[in-house]
Amino acid sequence: MFFVEPRSGSFLLVGTNDGRLQALAASDGSVLWQRETGHSFGGPALVQVGETIYAATRDGRLYALRARDGTIIWESGIPAISQTFDDSQVRVFASATCIALQYGKRIIAVDPANGIPLWEYVLPTTTYQGWVVALGVSHAYIVEQRFTTPITWSTSARAIRDGTVQWSTTEHVTLEPSGDAGSSLVEADGVVYAYGFGLHALDSQTGSLLWEQKATPEFHVARLAVGRSLVIVAVRDYLGAFRRENGAPLWSRTERRGEQGYFEEFSSPLLLDSGGEKAVYVGRMEANPHGFLLEAREAETGTLHWAWRGDSAPTQPSWRFRGSAGMLYVPTKERVRAVRAADGQELWQAPLEGNSFFALLAVSG
Repeated sequence: MFFVEPRSGSFLLVGTNDGRLQALAASDGSVLWQRETGHSFGGPALVQVGETIYAATRDGRLYALRARDGTIIWESGIPAISQTFDDSQVRVFASATCIALQYGKRIIAVDPANGIPLWEYVLPTTTYQGWVVALGVSHAYIVEQRFTTPITWSTSARAIRDGTVQWSTTEHVTLEPSGDAGSSLVEADGVVYAYGFGLHALDSQTGSLLWEQKATPEFHVARLAVGRSLVIVAVRDYLGAFRRENGAPLWSRTERRGEQGYFEEFSSPLLLDSGGEKAVYVGRMEANPHGFLLEAREAETGTLHWAWRGDSAPTQPSWRFRGSAGMLYVPTKERVRAVRAADGQELWQAPLEGNSFFALLAVSG
């Protein structure tokens, strides 16, 4: 098998609406550790950097925890947060040098050593919607949809040290990110790969165009995965693979659409680290009837290796799943189901109590 095998010490971290952080072992779903914070979690609010996990609550608390046992390293409150935000309004990205948080129209950069804010950018009144979509080596990337006729989009790269704009573009833009934590922009090895009315590769330091590929659907919400030599694009019912070096298309697939509201939509694609992008994992959500299909495909050719179907509808957003260290995790309304990435075999189920809109993070061992 060329798929990455599950690693000892990996787990799924669940953040609940009632303020609990719970680590479930990848091997059998048993509880490794648990922390009660008293602050609500939800949405894409958990991220791992090395041996540290950063967890952002819906009411403006930020935790740095030791991954192996959940020990709190530091805890910080974001100034002037006086409300509890919806899951879709809280986002977090992190690196060794910066944490980028979003609460509604506020984007705050934080020092990962101690949780102290570094700078803040408030989306202006001329911006209808805006998001922080990625954090790179030197920049935080912010997408804005502006009140103009017609509506215009912009992508800006802000220095992580002080928030100043290093470059911006309204031509080779990124568009709206998906609700399942998938990003429409990924920085890798000095190149920004961005989806917006086509796939673009930009120099991360200058924003200059390296190549572009128009052989993708024109749709606002896109999800990318970048591997050693490939870029995988999921746009609604379209899934495709492109060469990183020049954008050359390798393969694509378009799912079924039919009458009476039936459609299928791809989730955020995932390339697990196994020494190269040997396999891409992606979910397929069906509407009318409800259902979920998780599949593994050969990254270079798109050939299907296996498909796993749950017997109940996942939580909303219903197409989300998480994966790391050889394991894939699919949340349903009352439980999470663990699937081995190597062959699609379901290994265990664990109950998820309370609110179904959990914050989820697959943690590598």
